Amino acid sequence: QGVDPAGAASYIINNPSVVQQKSPDELAMELESRSQNIISDEVNLKKIAQSAIEQNQKAVLDYKAGKEAALQVLMGAIMRETQGKADPKLAKQILEKLIK
Repeated sequence: QGVDPAGAASYIINNPSVVQQKSPDELAMELESRSQNIISDEVNLKKIAQSAIEQNQKAVLDYKAGKEAALQVLMGAIMRETQGKADPKLAKQILEKLIK
């Protein structure tokens, strides 16, 4: 499938501050994920994760009490909000960082 050249160029031109903070490999991965409609934008995912945390306080408390499975409730909320398009690895990292 590959990366859409016009979409990649548009993203690079319209987001210079974001692009400057990434290594070439990170940029390539982000462009590829964008072409597959996977949400890997940290700022956007962080907002969604914060909303999931606010709406699922019991899961947060359970997770803090050592119940690892409670994190899946929060992941499910993020996936519902993004219609399954969130990068699961990044979403989990963001959740763990926000909860601890």
